[in-house]
Amino acid sequence: MNKLVCILVCLLLLTACHDDENTRQPETTTLWQDVTVAVVLPMHDGLDQQWRQTLELCANNMEHACKGLEQGIRLHYEWYDEDSKELQQIATQLAHREDVTAVIGGFYSSNAEQLASVLSRNDKPFFTTATTEQLVRGYSAWGNLWAMAETDITQCEVLLTKVAMRGAKTVALVVKDENLYGRTFKDWFGFQAEELGLQTRGIFTYVDQPAKASAAAFASGADYVICVPSGVEELGVLLRTYQQVEGTQRPRLLFSDTAHGADVINQLGMLTEGIEGVFFGSDPETGFDVSFETYFDQQPTSGAAQVYDAAMLIGYASFSQLLSPDLSFREAVRMVVDGRDLTMGSWMSGDMQLNL
Repeated sequence: MNKLVCILVCLLLLTACHDDENTRQPETTTLWQDVTVAVVLPMHDGLDQQWRQTLELCANNMEHACKGLEQGIRLHYEWYDEDSKELQQIATQLAHREDVTAVIGGFYSSNAEQLASVLSRNDKPFFTTATTEQLVRGYSAWGNLWAMAETDITQCEVLLTKVAMRGAKTVALVVKDENLYGRTFKDWFGFQAEELGLQTRGIFTYVDQPAKASAAAFASGADYVICVPSGVEELGVLLRTYQQVEGTQRPRLLFSDTAHGADVINQLGMLTEGIEGVFFGSDPETGFDVSFETYFDQQPTSGAAQVYDAAMLIGYASFSQLLSPDLSFREAVRMVVDGRDLTMGSWMSGDMQLNL
């Protein structure tokens, strides 16, 4: 009897060990691939902290998602200020560095154009949050530019739709002339306004005198004025000019995405109270904004979610190359974003691990 029990116990142990060997994953990742990403974004007025928090969060989540897999990705970042006077030189250096997998950057359209003109032509993958339609049209043909946000065509249409839905009849535009960012708004504003049944009271452009152009726009008799400043300094001029407008004909203002962000509040303070418009945040269903505020005790700035997505795509593509070494990075990114049947939308580490 005792001999029979021992035999049964041994058989059970053997079966258990056999099943465990087939299903058990390694406790630690045995092979790590370091991936260097160059980050070229504005670093003034607290933005550097926002970008670092956002991207380190992605790096930590990616590393956690790789735990227990045979191979894993570790994201490392190099930081550059896109407002540097040596931006063209920085772009050239990054374009020719084989150890840099990809570049994230170009928050402002004019800077993104400088980066794209060098990186795209030199087969360096470039992920940008800049929104100008001219950027996509000019550099997407090389296959290295990945736009993380809708273009200004969509942004202009959303602002005008907001005007129409509020029952307004007339609208004007104030925008910087000879500027890559403002060009799309200027080109599409009149056409989209007419499509929505709005009467335009003028397109008021400026080169170096935003106060004069904005004063004329505010006095045009338009129900709404859409304001497209190319930077925080110009936004401040527009807001101060608006404060001086008197009378019952004072128009309502709507602003493009440059009017929203941590740097705007830091520089202009209470002057920004009550301003309205559009900006590029995260889909509320993802919970990104709520989680970010919980982690860091502050709200994410405009573009933070898109910057996170860029790093996450770079991580996914690099992991795909581990599985298929013959796959180029460009092909790997295309494969990832073409994952129609996969759940690629979640940014948290647990779901990222399922994707991997």
